[in-house]
Amino acid sequence: MNPREACRLADLLLGRRPDRLESFRPAAGGDDSHSFRLWDRGKALLLKVMARPGTPIGAYFYGRLRQARVPVPDLVAFSPDGGPGKRACGVFEWVHGTPAEFASHERPPYDEAEFGRLLRAIHDLRHDSGFGRLDDHGRTSHSRWSEWVSDLLAWGATTCVRRRAFGPELADSLRRLPEEFAAELAAAPPALLHYGDIMHNGNLIVDPDSRRVLAVVDFSDAIVGDPRLELAWIDLYFGAYGHFGRGFDLMRFREAYGDDGDLHEPTRLLYVCLALMTMLTYVDPGTPRGEHHRKLLHEIVEHIP
Repeated sequence: MNPREACRLADLLLGRRPDRLESFRPAAGGDDSHSFRLWDRGKALLLKVMARPGTPIGAYFYGRLRQARVPVPDLVAFSPDGGPGKRACGVFEWVHGTPAEFASHERPPYDEAEFGRLLRAIHDLRHDSGFGRLDDHGRTSHSRWSEWVSDLLAWGATTCVRRRAFGPELADSLRRLPEEFAAELAAAPPALLHYGDIMHNGNLIVDPDSRRVLAVVDFSDAIVGDPRLELAWIDLYFGAYGHFGRGFDLMRFREAYGDDGDLHEPTRLLYVCLALMTMLTYVDPGTPRGEHHRKLLHEIVEHIP
């Protein structure tokens, strides 16, 4: 979108023409949407338009977080299909702060205990009518968690073979995992998840001086499923499986979250496999990081009880 189109859309959403509008590119993330910073009656706002039709902006997930008093910016205006090509769009309050993007060897710009308590508050929210991706009205993509896991594994395995991230034999082993874990997946609690990257990638806005979390942002990838999937991403980034540094105090996070589970429990290892495979759908397989993920994925699949 260009600023002129964005200005017309802001006019429709707000009911008046904004004072000023300019293109905005987030320092981290932002690949799935177009963003514009605007000012309306002197107030700073953010216009976000999803890049693809049918992709939610996350209004339902946002509403649940707000009800639970998780810090989120005000949603000033929203349309599930008001953008060009009937794409979802919304106007949010602009939160002044620093996106929580940090190098692997650095300590995060927020306190790990505060983040643990915040993520637990999200995972304590339940959604009892389905699993998988959430649309803007609270409808889910799948009736069973095992179906969502199976579809993700099928798509990811096919994508990785095409990208030569790993071979057909490992892909077949991954596709069989839902059958091997049928009972465990059937018992998964229906929690609300931010899906993997809430801890960085600009999805937390923080006060750089106090390290306090000011807002959770970017709700479009929210799903309903087993919270251990999100914890597996944290294990992968900052725990025993990591290709990353140790700047993140994992113990402080786990104590605040209340995560006293066995990191080597088979179902948790299944979720680590999901995270590794998902990474290999976009990480360059020829890089040291890609080679690390492929080797680790082989080892875990081979040794899952």
